[in-house]
Amino acid sequence: MNEIALAKEEGIYTDTLIMAAHFELQHASIILLLKKHSSLDTFHNVEVREERTKGRSIKVACLTESQTILLVLLMRNTKKTTQLKVKFIESLLEERKAIGKQFAKIAKTNRLITLKKDLT
Repeated sequence: MNEIALAKEEGIYTDTLIMAAHFELQHASIILLLKKHSSLDTFHNVEVREERTKGRSIKVACLTESQTILLVLLMRNTKKTTQLKVKFIESLLEERKAIGKQFAKIAKTNRLITLKKDLT
C-alpha cells in the first residue's frame, strides 16, 4: 500500500477507496460503516466526491485524520484487521509527519522570499 494520506490546505485526509484497498474490503462496506455511524458528531461534515471506476460512478468520502481514526476503531476486530489497523494508523501518522515537514519547508522558503523582497 503506497498512499495512506493526502495533503489539503486544512490538513491531511484519506478517502474510503484508500481505506478499502488497505483493509482488503469492498468499498461499499466502508461506506456502509460510515453511514451506520453517521449520527456521530465526528461524521457530520464528511466531504463526498463522485469518482468513476470501472465505467461507473461511485461516491467516495474524504475523511479528516480524526474521522479516519474513528472509522478504523469502529471496524470489527479480527486478527487480520487488528494488524492492518495498527499498520494503517502508523502509516497515517508517518505521512502526517512527512507532509508537515514539506509544509514547513515551503513556509520557510516563502518567508525567505518575503524577506528578500522587503530588503530590496
